[in-house]
Amino acid sequence: MKVGVYILLLFFLFFSCKQVETGHVTVIHLQPNEKSILKVSDYFNRVEAVLLRDTFFFGVEDFIEGADKYIVLASDHPGLMQGKDRYYVFDKEGYFRNCIGTVGRGTGEYREIRNGLQMGEDSLLKIIDINKYLSYSLDGKVMQESALFSAENKTPIHTSPRYLWKDSLVVFEGYSVVTDNPAMLRAAKQDSSCFCEIYALKRNELIHSYFPKKEAAEFYVTNLEYVYQDTFCYYYGLDRTIYQLLPGEKKVRYRFDMGKYNRLQTMIDFYEEQKSGVLHEYLSLSMCNETDGYVIGKYDFKAKEYIFIYDKRTGITGNFRRIDNDLLKTGQKNGAKYFTWKRGLVFKQGYLWGVYSYDWIEMIDQVKSQLSAEEWKTYCEEHPDFIRIYDILVKDKRNKDSEDYQGENDDEKVVILKYYFK
Repeated sequence: MKVGVYILLLFFLFFSCKQVETGHVTVIHLQPNEKSILKVSDYFNRVEAVLLRDTFFFGVEDFIEGADKYIVLASDHPGLMQGKDRYYVFDKEGYFRNCIGTVGRGTGEYREIRNGLQMGEDSLLKIIDINKYLSYSLDGKVMQESALFSAENKTPIHTSPRYLWKDSLVVFEGYSVVTDNPAMLRAAKQDSSCFCEIYALKRNELIHSYFPKKEAAEFYVTNLEYVYQDTFCYYYGLDRTIYQLLPGEKKVRYRFDMGKYNRLQTMIDFYEEQKSGVLHEYLSLSMCNETDGYVIGKYDFKAKEYIFIYDKRTGITGNFRRIDNDLLKTGQKNGAKYFTWKRGLVFKQGYLWGVYSYDWIEMIDQVKSQLSAEEWKTYCEEHPDFIRIYDILVKDKRNKDSEDYQGENDDEKVVILKYYFK
């Protein structure tokens, strides 16, 4: 009898450690002290490279792959154009074809892109500007243009439109006042607005509000948002929870357990830390997104960046500080340099993308120096896209280094790596 009870107790303890849900809420554990080395092949089964040519933008912010083209959201090169975000279209060979939309104040133009790269099921690009929204076909034709609000109902102050919902609702995300001024903190505690406000466009009215700002007024917290399966997901830093926002409904999607670092940092503590330079043990989420199989993101702890990956199938959260990029064969040397990403985690195509441009030659040279002749031959056979891009960039470099170089074909090139999830 005692043996049976002992077995049941062991089973209970084991199951509770692996339990995916607590009270029907999935818990993601962030534990910087339990960090390990991220072996890229544990979560990804292959990596591919795309070369974008004729690029004249400053930085890539988002990226979508279509059937016959790539669409990139990037900022103008400040020395060439207006320094605004635009949509750039490339064919599958990586050659630039056209921009979608025009920066300006006129009809069919936009001043800012507030919602990233959002494409609907109708294959139209949706742009939320400062006070209007537009939809474009991929060849650049304006399909729809409407004001966000009527002349009587102005855009809410201290907020920014972040997501267009089925062409009828728009989610506004508010921001908190970061200050240690007592008077401003008292005023923030009286703020009646919310961090997330959903407006009905046709009726020009507020229909839902979530997360009152005054609740978090005294704390230095980070709020994040992402889109998963055409719904708006919001990480509320005050209670360390990801919510899925639906019309009239706020559903808990994930909770974060940060162990002994679960306490919140006040505004006063934050400013004291900045002045003293002494880092306290606060943990802050800095990026988060989701695929069908994983929740993946980054967090900061004592001025160091960590990666977390939550596996939905196993219920296990991995916490990582260093990276062994065994798929690229770079190992731990420069491991994080070639495994990083921006806000656009492209979950529909099942891969995580990162941008690399100037150091591709350096990366391939590093790999070649680490492999034997036979291993290098195998590497070239397994990654013909890597070698093709390498040869192009080496040729460009030789041309630029030659004495008779006149600046011909002096275009910048960007390499995008696609890590495919298991």
